[in-house]
Amino acid sequence: MKIKTAGRIGGLIETAASSFFGYGCLHRLIEFDYSALAEFMLADYIPNEYKIVAGASLGTLALGVPALSLTAIDGIVDMAKGTHHYFGTTLWKKIIKNEETKKKIEKEHEQMFSVLDRPI
Repeated sequence: MKIKTAGRIGGLIETAASSFFGYGCLHRLIEFDYSALAEFMLADYIPNEYKIVAGASLGTLALGVPALSLTAIDGIVDMAKGTHHYFGTTLWKKIIKNEETKKKIEKEHEQMFSVLDRPI
């Protein structure tokens, strides 16, 4: 398997998994009962350790949404890079299939690189 193909497959899996878990985090944040959390945090009879754990878990859930969004974007970029490379090489093969076009491109490359070799 080529590296670009593996990158596309990995990007697809990464995007799907992060979208699924990101949706789960977002759904839990939307459906959360914040008034019950406020009562829980303001209650005097509940130990502070429980309040800290509740706040930390809610904060972790809230931080998971943007982190998973960035992971999904990274997966999309991996898929796009692999697809871009595939189409670029396919197009390049079609362009250089004709010998005249291939010689013309090589001549233009030599001219371009000869300009770079000249002293300023």
